[in-house]
Amino acid sequence: QAVTCDDFRSAMADANGRGLDQFSRWYSEAGTPRIHAAGEYDPAGRRYTLRLSQSRPQGSNREGELPPLHIPVAVGLLGEDGKDRPLVLEGEELAAPPTTRVLELTETEQRFTFTGLDGAPVPSLLRGFSAPARLEAQRGPQELAFLMAHDSDAFNRWDAGQELASRVLLALIADAAEDRPLRLDAGFSRAFGRLLADPSLDGSLKALAVTLPSERVLGQDMDVIDVDAIHAARRFAVRALALEHRAAFEGLWEQTAAEEPYRKDKPSIDRRRLRNAVLGYLAALELPECTARVARQFHDADNMTERQAALGILVDLPGPESARALASFYEAWRHDPLMLDKWFGVQAQSSLPDTVDRVLALSRHEDFSLRNPNRVRALLGGFCAGNQVRFHGADGRGYALLADAVLDLDALNPQMASRMVSCFNQWRRFDAGRREMMRGELDRIAARKDLSKDVFEIVQRALGR
Repeated sequence: QAVTCDDFRSAMADANGRGLDQFSRWYSEAGTPRIHAAGEYDPAGRRYTLRLSQSRPQGSNREGELPPLHIPVAVGLLGEDGKDRPLVLEGEELAAPPTTRVLELTETEQRFTFTGLDGAPVPSLLRGFSAPARLEAQRGPQELAFLMAHDSDAFNRWDAGQELASRVLLALIADAAEDRPLRLDAGFSRAFGRLLADPSLDGSLKALAVTLPSERVLGQDMDVIDVDAIHAARRFAVRALALEHRAAFEGLWEQTAAEEPYRKDKPSIDRRRLRNAVLGYLAALELPECTARVARQFHDADNMTERQAALGILVDLPGPESARALASFYEAWRHDPLMLDKWFGVQAQSSLPDTVDRVLALSRHEDFSLRNPNRVRALLGGFCAGNQVRFHGADGRGYALLADAVLDLDALNPQMASRMVSCFNQWRRFDAGRREMMRGELDRIAARKDLSKDVFEIVQRALGR
C-alpha cells in the first residue's frame, strides 16, 4: 500500500509495544540536533556519570522553545587498557552486562551513572552513528588518539582519527602560513601506527581510517581558506607518515598482492582498497623504487580499481612514468566513453604546477566536447571542484578558465553552465587577492547580455545582488 511516515511509525510502535510519538518529531521538524556530552568519574564510588544534553539551531523551528527529540545514543566505555568495560547503570543488577548500550535521550538534559568501574573510562559516544546528530564533547588530543588506536566501534574509531587528523593538520597549516618549521604530532603518528598494525580491521576500514581529510574538507574548518598552506601542510603530513611507517606500508603492500585472478567478493574488495591507500603513501616518498612500484601496479593490474588508482598517483609524480601510463591508458580505452572520462578526470586533479596548462590543452583535445556533459564534468568539474590548490592558483588562471567555460557552455547547456559557475559560490572565504579575482570573473559573466536565467540567478546570488 501507499503509506505515510506516520503509518510506518505506528507499525514500529505496535511491533515493539511502546509509544513513539516523541520520536515522530524527527520527521516533522527541520534542523540537525547537537548532543553535548560531559563525564565525571567518582573514584570513591567507582562510578562514572555521563551528562548528555541536546539542542538545535533556533532557525530549525518557526518560533518558541524547541521541544526535545527522542535520540538513541549508543555508548561504550573504554578502560586504560583500551578494552570495553561492562556497562551497568546505577540500580541495575545484570548477570552479563553489555559493553555497548543505547541510552535514550528524551529530555533536554539527562544524566546516566555507570557503576563498578575501576578507573576513569574514556567514553565512546554515538557508536555506529546511532543517530544523525552532531556530537560536541571536550575531547583532547590524547583522548582522540586513544579512541583512534583502541575503540572497538569502527565508526567511532574512524571519526576520532579524522577529528584528530584535522586538528593536527590545521596546526600544521598555521605553521606553514607563518613559514614555521613543520613537525608531525608524535601522538597522532603513534595512533596511526596502531591502526596500520591492527589485524582486526578489514582492509576497507583500514584504508578509510588512514586517509587524511582532504584539502577541501580542511578548508571548510578555516575562516579564510589558505589553499597554499593547506596543500603544503597535508603534503608534509602524508610524507612524514610515509617516512615513519615505511616498513609497515611496504609490508602491507606486499601482503595485499593478489594471489588469484580478479574476484568481486568482500575480502578482495577490502584488499584492493587497502593496497591502493598504502601505495599512495609510498609514492609520497618520491623515491625511484617507490615510483617504480606504482608503475608496476598500473601495468600489472588485472582490474580497473588498481590500475586507475595507480594512474591517479602517477599523474602527481614528475617524470616519464606518468606520460607512459597516460598514453597506455588512452590507447587501451579511447573507444570506451566511461574510461575516457576517467582519463580526462584524473589529469584534471593532478596537483603538479602545470595542471592549468594541461587542462587547457585537454579542452582542445579531439575527444573533448562541451556538448558532452559527462566529459565536461570529468575535466572541468574535476579541475574546478576537485583540485583546490590548482583551481585557486594565485595567478587567477584557473578562475579565467572556468569563466570562459561557463560563457561557452551557457549557449549549449545552461543547466550545466549554472552548476559549473557555482564553483565560485564561496569566493568570499578566500584571501583578498583571490576574492578580487573571483569577483572579477563573476562580474565578467554577469555582464554578458544574453546570459541564461540559470546562470544569471547563480551569479547574482553569489554576488549578493
